[in-house]
Amino acid sequence: MGIGLVIVAWAVFQFLDHDAPALVTDQPEMTTEQKDTPLSESQIARKNLEEVLSRKRKEPDSQNFEARTRYWNLTQKWLADLSLSDCIGLIEFCETPRRYHHLLDRLYKRYGELDHKSAFDRIDKDNTRDASSKSAQISYVIIGWGRVQPAEAWAYFTDLDKEKVLRENTYRDIASEIFGSWVKLDPDQAHQHLLKTEGDCFYAGSAAYYYGLPQTADFRKEASKMEDAIKNQRYFSGPTMNHFGVKWSAQVIVSSQFASSWASVDADAAIAWLLKVSTDSEEMKAHAEWRAYRLGFLVASWVGIHIPYDPDPAIRWLSANLDILQSDEFQKIALPSLAKHRPKETMELIRKIESIDQQAYRVAQLVSSPVPFTGKYGIYDIAGVVEPDIVESVLDTFSFDVDQRKRVINAIRERRAYEAKQPAPPPSDW
Repeated sequence: MGIGLVIVAWAVFQFLDHDAPALVTDQPEMTTEQKDTPLSESQIARKNLEEVLSRKRKEPDSQNFEARTRYWNLTQKWLADLSLSDCIGLIEFCETPRRYHHLLDRLYKRYGELDHKSAFDRIDKDNTRDASSKSAQISYVIIGWGRVQPAEAWAYFTDLDKEKVLRENTYRDIASEIFGSWVKLDPDQAHQHLLKTEGDCFYAGSAAYYYGLPQTADFRKEASKMEDAIKNQRYFSGPTMNHFGVKWSAQVIVSSQFASSWASVDADAAIAWLLKVSTDSEEMKAHAEWRAYRLGFLVASWVGIHIPYDPDPAIRWLSANLDILQSDEFQKIALPSLAKHRPKETMELIRKIESIDQQAYRVAQLVSSPVPFTGKYGIYDIAGVVEPDIVESVLDTFSFDVDQRKRVINAIRERRAYEAKQPAPPPSDW
């Protein structure tokens, strides 16, 4: 099983198109005094979530990215505002009679945050719950519990007969959530337990741990702890991952995740450490551009591969270190993340590439029509990252000759033609 890049990235929901019955409200008519009583944050959140659960307020189409983002952010806020009684009330609406809604999973996470013992008891006593649902919901309760009491939740998870109780595909999520919270409370204790894990739990827990380090962390101490772990290859003996044609070892991936957190506090120290601590494969050591590849991966992690992590400090550092920007190997790995989260600033950086022809090539590549999957390893192509309007607005700032300008304009036209053929997402009230 390959090692996935971490970032928490983006949530992908699975929807069932069942029509839920309307909520039954058998309440007496409120008096004027009752009507004037303001609702609590939890009551407002419950009211909003009831509309979603009853499908009176439909989720936006998966292709409507902006609406999906608003939907995700709002439902996250509402869930966080729920009191215990309102959380249980919403779960009961979904489960009596049983009608699944994808928000039920996240309600169980909130239940785990608020009262994990009550949540486990509810699941255990429900004989109508099928084994798969029971397993999934126990996992969500552990994840929620791990947000507030990571040490206790991890001890419970470790002692659990996981093969009988949990689905294996939830182990990574549990480790990620728990260690991401634990590092903020007690990094030494979290790290000690992290080193007792293995496989997917180690990789997911490591990523959450190192990305979760607060800026007040003792990064040199953390670097020393990682160096000790690197000496024991049990932790970094997993399979390599292919990213833009380069094979990355487990050690490189985890080291880069740590360095990306450190870089936001002291970029020079983090980069010097990353380039020093190296037990790369012989293939990587022999590569003439290994430094550019490594720094490209670091900057991509620092910016955020899928969701933004800390793009502005990364761009400021790169603006002051333009020598590395000249490398084709660095560009191909770092530019997609930069352009995804800070497209205008990335266009300005591309203008600093010394070959104008290379500038035209990269701009055209970033604005061209997206290619779903390319290559033997199913790696995403970097095309389709920047919107045509953004490129058009800065086109005159480049010193392109006729052919170079034509290359970019053709890429813009092809992208717009591609988008014109895509079905428009249905309207959304989100």
